[in-house]
Amino acid sequence: MVCEEFQRPFVSVYSALRRLTCTIALGWNDSVEIVEIPLKTKLKNGLLHRSIDAAGKPTRIVTNIDGDKFSRFWIDTVAKVAQT
Repeated sequence: MVCEEFQRPFVSVYSALRRLTCTIALGWNDSVEIVEIPLKTKLKNGLLHRSIDAAGKPTRIVTNIDGDKFSRFWIDTVAKVAQT
């Protein structure tokens, strides 16, 4: 059974995070704050769990972005591509 009430907002958030992740991976870093945190990853009861642990693997995490600036960048970039 699929819960439509849950699925719509989840897909919307996932889609936004995917755009942000790809944009940062391609080099956009204007007003993006990234910190390195030691994370330990475990599989518990078939689910992936991550926790901060001094012995964990140093992992770069985005902790803050300027959402308005990112939105303007994304719209401007998509509009330029659409015009070509």
